[in-house]
Amino acid sequence: MEVALFHQFPHTHTITSQSKMAIAPITGILKKKIAVDISIGLGLGLGFASYWWWGFHKPVVQKREEYYASLAKKQQEEE
Repeated sequence: MEVALFHQFPHTHTITSQSKMAIAPITGILKKKIAVDISIGLGLGLGFASYWWWGFHKPVVQKREEYYASLAKKQQEEE
């Protein structure tokens, strides 16, 4: 005959005020999480800003400058 283990070991499923908590104390965790969040935010922000600046903005500005330089050259040739 099998008997459930709950009856043989009742202390394994009861919570008393003297039982130890399995959760670590919260001290310092908030500061660490804030530092990690700020670091990740700054890293991703700088990464994407650099990608936009060098991958999109600079080539567009270069094309524009070349276009206006060619217009200025045409105007000088017409005069």
